[in-house]
Amino acid sequence: MSFLHGLGKGLREPCSPNRATNVFGAELNSPNADNWNCLPAVVNPTTSFNLSLISPGQEVVVALLGVYGAVEGAYHVTYRWYRDRDNKLLFQYAFDWVAPRGGWFYCYSFIGYVPWEISENGAYSVDISVTGAETFSRSTSFTISGIAAAEPEPPPASVTGADIVTALNSCSSWFYKIYLECLSAGAPLWWIASFLYQISLLFNTLANGASSFFTSFNELWARAANILSWDTIWSYLLSYIPNIAQIRDWFYSWWDNVGSVISSWWAATTVTVQGWISIARAELRGIINQVDVTLGSLRADWDAFRGMIPTIEQVIYWWGNWAGNVNTVLTTWWAGQLLEIQGLINSAFTARQSLWAGWQEMRDNVAGFFDDPVEYIWDRFIDWFLGPEV
Repeated sequence: MSFLHGLGKGLREPCSPNRATNVFGAELNSPNADNWNCLPAVVNPTTSFNLSLISPGQEVVVALLGVYGAVEGAYHVTYRWYRDRDNKLLFQYAFDWVAPRGGWFYCYSFIGYVPWEISENGAYSVDISVTGAETFSRSTSFTISGIAAAEPEPPPASVTGADIVTALNSCSSWFYKIYLECLSAGAPLWWIASFLYQISLLFNTLANGASSFFTSFNELWARAANILSWDTIWSYLLSYIPNIAQIRDWFYSWWDNVGSVISSWWAATTVTVQGWISIARAELRGIINQVDVTLGSLRADWDAFRGMIPTIEQVIYWWGNWAGNVNTVLTTWWAGQLLEIQGLINSAFTARQSLWAGWQEMRDNVAGFFDDPVEYIWDRFIDWFLGPEV
């Protein structure tokens, strides 16, 4: 099963009867490529579209999806058109199809040059997703150019005081002309002539008042402009702060002024600071010397300890004859311990000699008794009854 997809300006049928439909510049909703005899091909495939070649209200781009060698089952296809700048969904189209085993089908969607779809230059994209018997998804980006920027509306024309006075005088003149016409026409128009004259007189009064107002306003504005000019303001400042020019000049070169003050202060302070540095340096030197002594002691202790650590060759040699080394150590140790144990035994027997005094004689008697009891008793019979011979 395979999926074909692409963007372009139209579609064509690559088999009889070889139909075609143009999309780019076509009237809205007019392109039609339904029920063709084979999978369509994209005409002018591209991802860049210049809308200066077409007019608003026409179609722009078509997206095609074709499937062949389909797995049997139902398919649901969704087109979603987006503007990338704000990820806005502009248009969505859905298509459903039931395909036989090994069959084919296609669907397409297009989008137009209208305010609610494509209305500005920039990046866009179309997402195609397929669900159902098989799944597929693809997002394709394209760019739009050639849309002219909207021209800004011209600002409203400014109205001056003279324009207002002129307009009021024009109204007064118009009503005065009507007044004269009605006055010369006779009845019944001459009855309203007086009313029209009053209106003309009212607009004339307004024009004169406006003229006086704007004349006074312009004079006041000129005086204010003169007062608010920089030369006038500076003259006022000089009258109240005579040395403001010196203050200004000082700030123009404030860095040099401040720098000179700092330099003078440092020249007087540098001796004190240098004394602090000398004291700190002496104290630091004493600390360094003490640390050096301590490190020397630690180095000697470390050298002594390191001398007690066997080298790797000595360790390897010892373990190469570890049984003999262990036996030698045990033999040496036992020889020393044996002498100590023998002394302990001798002292113990000497201290307890009274406990077994006469034991050897008794043991000999017992042995003689068991060797010949009769002889043993007979030999001692006379001694038991008559006492031993003197």
